[in-house]
Amino acid sequence: SWAVPGLLAGRVTALLRTLPKALRVHFVPVPDTVARVLPLLEPGRGSLYAQLAEALARIGGVPVPVDAFRDPDLPPHLRMNFALVDADGRVIDQSRDLALLKERHQQAAGQAFRELAGQALLQTGCRAWSFGAIPARFDGERQGRPLVGFPALVDEGETVGLRVCQLEAEAVESHRQGSVRLVRLVLARDLRTLRRDLAVNVQAELVYKGLAAHPLAGAGLAAGRDLRDDLLDRIVAEVFIDDLPPLRDPAAFEARIAERRAGLGVPAQELARAVQQGLELLGQVQSRLKALLPQAALDDIQLQLAWLAPAGFVRSTPAAWLRELPRYLKALQLRLDKLAGDPQRDARLVAEAAPLEARYRARVAVEQASRPPGRDPFRWLLEEFRVSLFAQQLRTRVPVSARRLAEAWAERERQGA
Repeated sequence: SWAVPGLLAGRVTALLRTLPKALRVHFVPVPDTVARVLPLLEPGRGSLYAQLAEALARIGGVPVPVDAFRDPDLPPHLRMNFALVDADGRVIDQSRDLALLKERHQQAAGQAFRELAGQALLQTGCRAWSFGAIPARFDGERQGRPLVGFPALVDEGETVGLRVCQLEAEAVESHRQGSVRLVRLVLARDLRTLRRDLAVNVQAELVYKGLAAHPLAGAGLAAGRDLRDDLLDRIVAEVFIDDLPPLRDPAAFEARIAERRAGLGVPAQELARAVQQGLELLGQVQSRLKALLPQAALDDIQLQLAWLAPAGFVRSTPAAWLRELPRYLKALQLRLDKLAGDPQRDARLVAEAAPLEARYRARVAVEQASRPPGRDPFRWLLEEFRVSLFAQQLRTRVPVSARRLAEAWAERERQGA
């Protein structure tokens, strides 16, 4: 997003002029704003749009959404030109729209990879561990060039398969979900009774089923999810998979099952109670949002909920953070209690959180789910920061402030986000 360094000033100027008029009026004259903003930017660190939104909020006191900048509206010379080349360096295709270029070619490239890798390692329709040992890495060759892939279990719904993924992050997530499915298949009889006895009611199931999908925050899960099924996935993940070495051979799988199957009951009911309470509170918050509220506050709360509780969030959120869901929603209720009496205060607090969240969400979009938000500690620091701003009396799980968030962000960037 930074493009050519020598054109940064021109790019920032043009981006400011793409802002909607309601935002742009806060940053005129544009050349003066650009002069103030440029020293605040760190070229090459994360997203230009996120940094620019944060800098504008600092100098103008107005939150600027990252998606308010219209890159397609920029003059061609201020946009990068991307070229796709073959093994001999010949240009196959080019475009100033990287997403479009990827879309045009990724299906064919992925199919070619899968066909080649599948010749060496591919199974489908399995209901037990029938794979032998699964290597962490696949090394092959195509037209004299090395081909590297990452073998992983894949959740097929009623069965489990084995495939080779092109990206290691994709393989980690696939193998995790495939392992959960395989445990569920092997322990189907035990889990049938557990599912029936989960302490969630019909009202909670309806609230959960009605949640909207969010491709970033919710790992792309579709709407209309079944609460009990997703809760079983989460319980199995916590007991058998999370924070433990990946299961890659039949002996380790059998040992894990034997060692942990007796420990399902307590975490299952504990998690079910937390989710039930959270969904009750979520339903109450949703009802309160039907009242007349300042549009900016309503937009912010709806965006927070879209990230906090998208479709399938029970499946994609680690148990430790699911247990905090009631506290986050109580904080939101306290915010709503105070909002009518002092909307200006609410807007000031939103302005503190918005740039940090915008930068993070822009980064998630770039990462394309290689680091799922549910398992990203920084994502939950942002939620704790909201508690500290809007409901200090509820206390935060960890110490948090704008300074601590800046330090955590720098550390996240150093780790290669």
